[in-house]
Amino acid sequence: MIGWKTSAGADCCLAAAETAVVTQPEDRGRLSLLSQRAGDSGESRPGKICCCADSPSAYDDRWGAGAGRDAGGVAVVCESGPVMEPSEALRRLHEHAEHLDVDRDTVEFVAGTVAAAAAGTLPDALRQQLAHFLRRADADGRDLTALLLADVAGVTALPDLVAAAEVDMGDQYLLHETIDGLIRSGGAMARWLLTDMIGNGSSGQRAAALRLLEPIVEPADVTLLGGAASDPDPKIRVPALEALAGLPGDAAAVTLLVGGLQDQDPGVRAAAIDLLAGQGDPAAVAPLSPLTTDPEPRVRRRLAYALGRLGRDEGDGGPAQATLQIMLRDDDPAVRDRAQAALGEIGGAQAAGMLLAGASSADPRQRAHAAKALARLVDEDPRAEERIRSLARDPDAGVRAAVLSGLATVGDITGRWESLVNALAGDSDVTVRHRVVGTAVHLLPYPDEILILLSTDPSGFVREAAALALSRRRR
Repeated sequence: MIGWKTSAGADCCLAAAETAVVTQPEDRGRLSLLSQRAGDSGESRPGKICCCADSPSAYDDRWGAGAGRDAGGVAVVCESGPVMEPSEALRRLHEHAEHLDVDRDTVEFVAGTVAAAAAGTLPDALRQQLAHFLRRADADGRDLTALLLADVAGVTALPDLVAAAEVDMGDQYLLHETIDGLIRSGGAMARWLLTDMIGNGSSGQRAAALRLLEPIVEPADVTLLGGAASDPDPKIRVPALEALAGLPGDAAAVTLLVGGLQDQDPGVRAAAIDLLAGQGDPAAVAPLSPLTTDPEPRVRRRLAYALGRLGRDEGDGGPAQATLQIMLRDDDPAVRDRAQAALGEIGGAQAAGMLLAGASSADPRQRAHAAKALARLVDEDPRAEERIRSLARDPDAGVRAAVLSGLATVGDITGRWESLVNALAGDSDVTVRHRVVGTAVHLLPYPDEILILLSTDPSGFVREAAALALSRRRR
């Protein structure tokens, strides 16, 4: 049982059986001592969770406007619900056991705990049971106990289940589903428990709580998340940024995301890039562009991908294209490849011009990636089709194969490419012929002839792929 004490010294909902009293808001980390689900009335007794504030406005700031506070705004009930009797808990235990197909010994073990507990002590008994199954790495026992604890303790079981999820036993789906259900139904109390874990939990609990807060994040959480975004542990900083990204358009949140671009950890910088780009605001190109000189190639690759996403909405010749043009000269070939692909996604005359230049490069890898990117532009720039046909005759087999890969990614290919694909079906390189199989299935409605031809190819690798494609088409 936890109670808040007002500045005037009045206890809030304290009971004779309380385990702790939080006297100041900053002490709320001791909420982990909470052991009972709230009672169903305003009287002070075991099982009641109360939250106090010094005034109605202070309560509204902490818990949400008007949610359950009394007329004076001093003593408030944040969560309510009847304490479950052991008989009802046993009924639910057997329902869960039947659904989960848990072995009889495990069910009887948990049932013994339930039968021996009084209503007021049942949540604590189940918490001890959960710890037992975690020590034994018993996933069935863990899931059965977690479901029952959620029934009995309601949203106040959230910290216990989040802590249990830190122990990865392989199959975590049901546990995570139970946690999500508590958050959906827990309202303001669920938010409070999550923010308490973010501020005071273990490293694993903090990271998990940050991710769980993301779908229900509110502007009032920005200060808390800003603190987590500057935590010494990058495993905390990344989910903090992810939660902040759930507030698109919030100036303070965007400022913190931009700050993540300068993080000392490359994984955090890469995450900040993705999150800013995911908001879809072309204005993000300006703070992203300086990362063309980031020392980590993987960060620069992520930057190129992000610029491709943002550049679609800024029009031809925009800042994203200008930045990608710089990245075409990057020292890392994978960065250059990603920049070419991003230009293909953006499209426009300027992007086409850059890709056509790449298609004339002496470097076959650069020609190959230009070929794939140009396939996206054939309907908007006639120069793209001409160059693709030329690259289909390139002396490098990797470039010829890349032409086919590019056409396959476009989707249903029109008849204008039939002769090109037919010609490459007789290519001297086995990789090119195998790539024809993957491309031909997009040549609706006439790929069967090519696939039948390749099903007699000298290479078993090609024959097998062609036969499989034919069988799938004939189903």
